[in-house]
Amino acid sequence: RAGAVTGGGESNCAGLMPGSAFPLTEHPNAALNIAWQIVNITHSGQQPQALEEESGGEPTTLSNSFSVVKGSTTWRTEMAHKPMVDGPQIATVVGPAGEEIYCD
Repeated sequence: RAGAVTGGGESNCAGLMPGSAFPLTEHPNAALNIAWQIVNITHSGQQPQALEEESGGEPTTLSNSFSVVKGSTTWRTEMAHKPMVDGPQIATVVGPAGEEIYCD
């Protein structure tokens, strides 16, 4: 991850999602006209029609901002820290009276 070529952008495309890739075309720097993989995206939308009293005839809008790495780069998110419990855990096992219990 360190030293990876990264970039970012903004769009109004609803189909963008982390892990998806797209080819960049017609960039002024021809070296950047390659496949890029989205690693982070934030969508933002407004639907004023849902608030009838405040709609004012405005259209529904969607925008997003995203971060990308080269499509040829293997990218994995950071592993989430899994909390560990120190020491024993105490429990009470219950079951029908006079029957053998089964602990799975």
